[in-house]
Amino acid sequence: MSRRTLLALLLAAPLFTLGGCHLFLDLEEIRWSEGVTDAGLPIAPDAASPDAGQPADAGGPDAPDAMVEEDAGAADAGPQCHLDRDCESLGEGWYCRAGTCERCIIDQRCGALCSPCASGTFCNAGTCSPCTVAQHCGSSCTACPATSPICALSSCVECLYPTDCATVAGQVCAANTCACPDGQKVCGTLCIPDTNCCDDDDCGANTGKICLQGSCACPDQQRLCQGTCQAGSGCCESTDCGAGGTCTEGACSCGGGHELCSAVCIPGTVCCTDGDCSSVAGQVCQNQACICPPSQKECESKCIDNALCCASSDCASVAGQVCQDGVCQCPAGKRSCAGECIDVAACCQDADCAATSGQVCRAHQCSCPDQQKLCGSKCIPSAHCCSNADCGAAQSYCIEGVCSVCVPDATCAMPDPCRAGKMDCAASPPRCVDSGAGNEGGQCDDSDGCTMDDVCQSGQCQGAPRVCAHGEACTDGACVCDGCTGVCCAEDSPPSCQPLGSSCRG
Repeated sequence: MSRRTLLALLLAAPLFTLGGCHLFLDLEEIRWSEGVTDAGLPIAPDAASPDAGQPADAGGPDAPDAMVEEDAGAADAGPQCHLDRDCESLGEGWYCRAGTCERCIIDQRCGALCSPCASGTFCNAGTCSPCTVAQHCGSSCTACPATSPICALSSCVECLYPTDCATVAGQVCAANTCACPDGQKVCGTLCIPDTNCCDDDDCGANTGKICLQGSCACPDQQRLCQGTCQAGSGCCESTDCGAGGTCTEGACSCGGGHELCSAVCIPGTVCCTDGDCSSVAGQVCQNQACICPPSQKECESKCIDNALCCASSDCASVAGQVCQDGVCQCPAGKRSCAGECIDVAACCQDADCAATSGQVCRAHQCSCPDQQKLCGSKCIPSAHCCSNADCGAAQSYCIEGVCSVCVPDATCAMPDPCRAGKMDCAASPPRCVDSGAGNEGGQCDDSDGCTMDDVCQSGQCQGAPRVCAHGEACTDGACVCDGCTGVCCAEDSPPSCQPLGSSCRG
């Protein structure tokens, strides 16, 4: 009987009678395996079945992932079965497969399951549990190692950004790996040039050298001799003694024409100490040469400050200057003006011509501007006369720059209207002189606001006093309270004196 036929009968009549007893079948616990006979023996698949042609353990509903590969040594065969519980008596890990009890491969079992845990999970107390974020990278539940602590795109990498490489100063992140730039290497917590040493091991075995600030050198009180550090400070070979020297038992000896200087032979024509530079006062010996200090220069067998002059040729910035006592200056009777030496009496700028009104300094000479000429102590227009000599006609006189005919004793106007004037043609230049009182009774202004009706009287301008009311006095041309110590209300009629703090009626 086929599986389909038996299943149809069971579905049609779930209740059977066996020996007078009713037998109920729990269809949910019936487990069918593809290609198994009613007796639990393997058979060929039904040609009409949709699973025909597929292997019995190729992924059907009862085939666990762990058993996909047929490995005779992977599981032990047991007695025949219909359900997994039929195999429980055999022990943990047994299950019913294709009608036969078989045992799971231990490495692929989690609890009662006969398959390994899926990707992203792990077996925890017999149960497949999800990996924690810290544990999970890709399909593994193993945390990333300390050397590659960052999980990126399901892979453990060392870095993603430059800041991930901060433990070693100078490192950059290249291809997810922290590395020093080209030409550099890691030394402790920083990158250093490849040519520098990091520790004593970089200085070569059996040399005795130590690494000091990135360079290999011999320790104190030792010297490099034939590739190794040796005690002492003497020479190692003759080349250590300089030209003309010979090394004998760690000491240099010099040949003819040479002398020993700081354990090295040098020519006798060069200096060894500052005392060898006595020919020029102030010089010192540097690199076997006598020179003045950096802030000084040589001048006539001595060193002087660079700012001082040594010869007149050092004073070329001002034409005509000479060097005197280390200072550039103009000779006696000269002064410096705009890059040259000029006579002391010559002008350098217009301010030097202030003694003559209007003159300017041109070519170091004070002169009047164009279209003007000098007249006494001022410049006047060239067309004006300066003296009577400039006026050729008879009785023609230069009056205020204009040639005019002068009539002796002729009446002329004086600045004071109460004075009479007459021409003095003998004066140079001719002018109007006071001849006594004049304009008697004529109007004038004595510039006093407290007088009225000013007229000329005996050569003087006089006016009558302004009359104020009783208790008033004229001040600055107005009648105000006389002797008022409070507030004088001059607008009152008559003006009144009010106590301090009062206000006038206005």
